[in-house]
Amino acid sequence: MSRRVEPEKDWALLLLALVALAIAAVVFGWQRAEAGPYTRIFEATAEVGDMSEWDFVVETGGATIAASGDSANSIGKGFKCSVVNANKECRAIKAYTASRFLHARGYFNTGNLNMTGGAATAHFWTMYRNGGMNKVQLNLKDLGTTFGVGVLIQDDTRLITPAIEYVDTIAGGEWFEVRVDADQVAGPDGVIVVTIDDRVVWSADTLDLDATLIDSLRVGLSTGPLQTNTGSGYFDDVVIDTMACLACSVPPVRAEYGFSSPFGGF
Repeated sequence: MSRRVEPEKDWALLLLALVALAIAAVVFGWQRAEAGPYTRIFEATAEVGDMSEWDFVVETGGATIAASGDSANSIGKGFKCSVVNANKECRAIKAYTASRFLHARGYFNTGNLNMTGGAATAHFWTMYRNGGMNKVQLNLKDLGTTFGVGVLIQDDTRLITPAIEYVDTIAGGEWFEVRVDADQVAGPDGVIVVTIDDRVVWSADTLDLDATLIDSLRVGLSTGPLQTNTGSGYFDDVVIDTMACLACSVPPVRAEYGFSSPFGGF
């Protein structure tokens, strides 16, 4: 004999189902919201074979920049930046609405760079604030068989060069990962952390960064007046995010970026 469910029970079950669906929708929507806005450039799910993903391209002094087949962690597209001798620049620029938060990550390969001269350096990773002033600049220094990486910070009151200027050493012709996190708060409590290959190489949490917010990322190579015998470097898998992490003071890279890394997502 079949058993009939009372109408009251029918309504109760339906109400429970609706409540469960509402909770699931809220949780899913929160997770989607947590994913937040971010920009992928030459990243595996959003690659194109030209430089159109960038807003501007700069080539001065005969330096050149172009999409290439050299890739770090995706499906074979990145870009190649070539400089020869002193005072050259090839740089790709991504602009965005000025933000208190910036989390930028990408891969760089020194390629066939051969910089000579004791003071020879090349800038390869720069975050700019409104008005064109550097916030964070990473430099390469030729150490003979390897390259050193230096960090230069400009806050609203002073220029900061870390005591140990060249904090990591990389070999030529290999990919390494660069990550810069910035959190600009009122007063001298701004945070910047620079990470190379999953190791924090420089950080500060007492910077005055709030007067003008960061509004662009510039990736490429620019050489100084003492540079000689330079070559090409390669860039791939750049991701920019301007959303705060709700659970940590210096946000980790988001998991959905697709990078193989111990860094988690939100």
